[in-house]
Amino acid sequence: MADGTVLVAIGASAGGVETLRSLMSKLPGDLQSAVLIVLHIPASGESVLPKILDRVGPLHAERAEHGMEIKPGRVVIAPPDYHLTVSETHVELDRGARVNGHRPAIDPLFRSAAAWYGPHAMGIVLSGTLDDGAAGLLRLNQVGALTVAQDPKEAAYPGLPEAAIERGGAQKVLVVDEIADLIADSSDSHALTLREVVAMQGRSDETADTQLSPFTCPNCHGTLWEITDAAGTQFRCRTGHSFSIESLVQVSSEALDDALWAGYRALLEQSDLCRRMSRRMDAAGNERTATRYDKLARDAERRAWVLHEGLVKHEESHEVQSERDRAG
Repeated sequence: MADGTVLVAIGASAGGVETLRSLMSKLPGDLQSAVLIVLHIPASGESVLPKILDRVGPLHAERAEHGMEIKPGRVVIAPPDYHLTVSETHVELDRGARVNGHRPAIDPLFRSAAAWYGPHAMGIVLSGTLDDGAAGLLRLNQVGALTVAQDPKEAAYPGLPEAAIERGGAQKVLVVDEIADLIADSSDSHALTLREVVAMQGRSDETADTQLSPFTCPNCHGTLWEITDAAGTQFRCRTGHSFSIESLVQVSSEALDDALWAGYRALLEQSDLCRRMSRRMDAAGNERTATRYDKLARDAERRAWVLHEGLVKHEESHEVQSERDRAG
C-alpha cells in the first residue's frame, strides 16, 4: 500500500447502524481522509443515518448529493434508492439497476474507489448478510488499497465480512476499535491531496471476459451475461441489474417464492370461481355441468393446498437455517 489513505469507503448491511455508530464515535476530529458510506436501506422513506452519525463523533456526517465535492474529514452517506460512486474528486448518485439486489449497493462504491484512488483508498466491510461488497473489496485489494473486514465474531451479522474474507479481498480482519485506529493512523501519514492522487492515479478500468449465460434476470427476466474479471464472476442483464453468484441465488429464490405464492392464490381463485359456477348450474337444473364444475373446484383446491404445504415447509426450513447461520 502506498503511504497515505485519502479515501475510506465503508459498506455495511444488517446490523450496520450500531457498528457504524461505534466506529464513527472513535474517529478523530482532525481526520484527513474522506469517508464514504453505503448501508443497505429500504428504498422508501428518508434515512436518518446521517443525523445519527453526525451526533456520535466529532466528524460531520451528511447525506450525499450528486456532484458533492469529496473533502478531508467529511463523512458522506448514500441516500435511499441511489447508488453512491466516486468520480475524480466528487461523488455521483444514480438510480441505475440494482446490484446484488440492492440500491444503494456496496460494490459500485468500492469499484469506483479502486478505479480513481487505487492504493490511496481503503475499503472496509462491516456487519451484514450475503456478499455485496466482497467482489468490490477484492478489486480494491488488487489495486493496492488497504482492505479490511470486521471480525465476524464481533459482527451482529457475520455473513458479509465472512464472504469478503473467503473471497480473498480482506487483507486485515479487525474489531471496530482496531479499524478506527487503522483509519486514523493511515490518514495521518499521507502527503497528497485528493486532487493530486486523482491526477497521478488517473482512472484504471477493469478488463473482463463476457459470455452469454443460460440464466435470466430475476428482476426483469432479460438474458444475463456472465462477466468474469480479476475480482470474480458476476451476472449482468442488458438493463444493468448485476449479481454475484450468491446474490443471484438469493434473489432468484425470492422471485420463485413470489411466483409460487401467486400460483397458490390463482388456484384458490379458480376453486372459488368453479364453485360459484357449480351452484349456478345446480340452481338452473343442469346437474351434469354442476358436477363437472364442482370436480374442477375440488381439484384446484387440492393442488392449492399441496402447494401451500410445500411453501410453508420451505419457509420454516429457511428460518431454521438462518438461525443456525446467525448462531455460527
